[in-house]
Amino acid sequence: MKKRKIITIVFIIILFIYCTAGVNTAPIENIAIASVIGYDLEKDTNKDILYKIYLQTYIFGERNKVFNKTYSGTATSLIKSREERQLKLDKKFLVGLEKVDLISEAYAKHGISTIIDALFKIPFVNDTALVAICEDNISDLLDYKIEGYPTSGDYIEGMLKNANQYNFFAKDLKILDLFISLGIEGRSVKIPCIELSEKVPKITGECLFKNDKMVFKLDMKDSRLLNILSTNNSTGILTLQEDPGKFIDYYAKVRRKVSCSKVNDVYNFTITLHLKGDIISNELYKDIMKDPKTVAAFEKNMADDIKANCNEFISKMKNQYKLDCLDLGRVATAKYGKDTGADWDKIVPNSNIKVNVYVKVDNQGRGDY
Repeated sequence: MKKRKIITIVFIIILFIYCTAGVNTAPIENIAIASVIGYDLEKDTNKDILYKIYLQTYIFGERNKVFNKTYSGTATSLIKSREERQLKLDKKFLVGLEKVDLISEAYAKHGISTIIDALFKIPFVNDTALVAICEDNISDLLDYKIEGYPTSGDYIEGMLKNANQYNFFAKDLKILDLFISLGIEGRSVKIPCIELSEKVPKITGECLFKNDKMVFKLDMKDSRLLNILSTNNSTGILTLQEDPGKFIDYYAKVRRKVSCSKVNDVYNFTITLHLKGDIISNELYKDIMKDPKTVAAFEKNMADDIKANCNEFISKMKNQYKLDCLDLGRVATAKYGKDTGADWDKIVPNSNIKVNVYVKVDNQGRGDY
């Protein structure tokens, strides 16, 4: 029995030495842990492109106090900017725990492939960090102090994580999702845009990309329609309103299904949307609590309104954006095969796209007051 205990202790010691061998350790006070990494572009006097990378970090002081500081580096390449930044950094930089990656509009319009390539090659970066496009100067957003949060990055992370609750955004968008969207045929890149509004960071729309370059920014109305048409199991509030005093609010989850057919080289897509949810406010249909016909009338009117708005967005997509921002090419490749050289940004806007909408009221609340 005693011999077995000795063997067990020796095994634990050997295992500990093996697991910790080669691991560099340092006091927490000497480490800068990233909260946000920001990517921006500048031009020098010769109008050559310079990459400016921001690093918002947690700084740990005495008695568990947490501060934040933002460092930046500017160079002729994305990787070389780290060299210049490190010259200003008085602590060891720890990557892999960053919560948000912010990309400026200028960088997004230039192309994000350099970011994706650099991050993909580094095994210890956090590929679950959330992504957003920054309409303002990144430094202004990072330097903005928000009461109750150690860094602005903590607030932005929560804002992006919870954006799906009322505006039909996808659950979240991570660096890993960008890897997938850029690497799979028929997928498009869509990234939320944030700016300082009313003294706090705010999501103001969604940015559309052609390959790795940002080409359009949608307002919130079109962003909501985009997400209703392209995201499955998204949730949000929809409103029917006749005038300021007559309206009804409907909180619903959307299930999306897409079918595809091809006739004489012309693609036909049918997007079917099933909405199911609760009436959370009603100043329009007074008899809806006791009359099934009124419920049916609301369901039809809401479905017609959603369908009309979706068709309006699809018309914009075909004639203005000229992109497959609904990922319909992915459905077509699943049925007819991939690697055919098809340009879905050209094919989909010239396809027939039909939308079917079905609305179901699940709950009408506790009653009328």
